[in-house]
Amino acid sequence: MRIGVIDIGTHTSRLALFEAAAHDAQLPAPFAEFNFITRLGEGLSASGILSESAMTRTLDALTVFRGECDAARADIVAAVGTAALRSAANSGDFISRALDAGIAVDAISGEAEGALSFAGVAAGFDVPPSRLLVIDVGGGSTEFTFGAGSERAAGVSLDIGAVSLKERHIASDPATPLERESIHRRVTAEIEARVLPISDLDAVCAGVAGCVTTLAMMDLGLKKYDAAKVHGHVLTAEGARLQTDRLFSLDLAGRRAVPGMEPMRADVIHAGAELVCAAMETLGVRAMRVSETDIRHGLALRELRHAGFYK
Repeated sequence: MRIGVIDIGTHTSRLALFEAAAHDAQLPAPFAEFNFITRLGEGLSASGILSESAMTRTLDALTVFRGECDAARADIVAAVGTAALRSAANSGDFISRALDAGIAVDAISGEAEGALSFAGVAAGFDVPPSRLLVIDVGGGSTEFTFGAGSERAAGVSLDIGAVSLKERHIASDPATPLERESIHRRVTAEIEARVLPISDLDAVCAGVAGCVTTLAMMDLGLKKYDAAKVHGHVLTAEGARLQTDRLFSLDLAGRRAVPGMEPMRADVIHAGAELVCAAMETLGVRAMRVSETDIRHGLALRELRHAGFYK
């Protein structure tokens, strides 16, 4: 069976294509992946609605994804939308237009998003740790999900992400120390209020999504992005802080010039990186395992289980 899974985030829209056989012991790696920075949530923090240009960019990506799924003869196509579609007043308009383009989009809750990310990360371990914390740093929200083995136990979704923090807290380029500090205070306060009460200080921490993987790429000193090297990299709190300091020392042109940096991520990466640092500091996380398996893999597992492939 072939399945296409689509993750429509506040910043990035992604398609992963999987081929699974009923006798597989676990989910195989995707045989094709497509990522576009579509910025669906651009300006959402101020306006409360999805702009026409942002919707058009994202719908154009969905049209490409539909074509790739058709070309791959996917038996199932599943699409989820996350923070931007949860919060925008006109998300129904986007979902209707996506359906016209051949993609049925499910705007999932923050809790569901965290659960899918947790399942995807756990699937990336040969043997999942007995206690696991997954931090999924998105453009409009960040999920903190705790569990045992591959089973989610508790989680919280916070309405803070790289795009929303940048839009609300940074007006200068480079950002000023006060702007950076305002991000740190905001993130710390949210985590202390909502994550610490359910935290498991002995859990192994794993991090997913573009801010985390970009920090890992920089920490590794890669000249270009290499998913095979990034996956499984152990990013220490000190390493994350060092690279975040570097990002905040640069203006937009300087961040774009960082080897391997996606140019359209450069305007928000420093805000997301400060979120990562504040989260690690507040939760006492000394190191996180960077994961390339994420919500897409969790969504594929969910759909394949529904189809009777996995228990």
